[in-house]
Amino acid sequence: MDDAFRVMAMEYGSGGLGSEPRNDLWAAALDELGARGMSTEEARQLATSVVNRVAHILHHVPCFSADAASREAAIDETVHFATHRVDVPSQAAQRAWGQYWHAHQNRSGTSPQARRAELDHLVDVLLPCWIRAWNTWYERR
Repeated sequence: MDDAFRVMAMEYGSGGLGSEPRNDLWAAALDELGARGMSTEEARQLATSVVNRVAHILHHVPCFSADAASREAAIDETVHFATHRVDVPSQAAQRAWGQYWHAHQNRSGTSPQARRAELDHLVDVLLPCWIRAWNTWYERR
């Protein structure tokens, strides 16, 4: 059921942060999610989160750039977790991403100092926690 969604994530995952998902794959992935009963906005948000997660995996977790099998397994687990909300071996990384992404999407600092504190928390606490979780997953494979 997640074929288009997985293909979109895999293709985007091969390009990293600088690539854009192909429109046809993006549309097919959203259609798949819509067939599950998600609204267009829910599907768009989920797809955006997964695409960002995959891009961040390649950018911030070097072992995935060099190891295609692990990269594909990480993307598969990411897609499976995102679309089915079931336990996967990379559960800790999936949950850490959820915390990071939620904080990223909900920044509300009203002063430069508050915005800086939020950014520092994202970069210095949440992102490293997510990277450690993926490194642990990788070492246990």
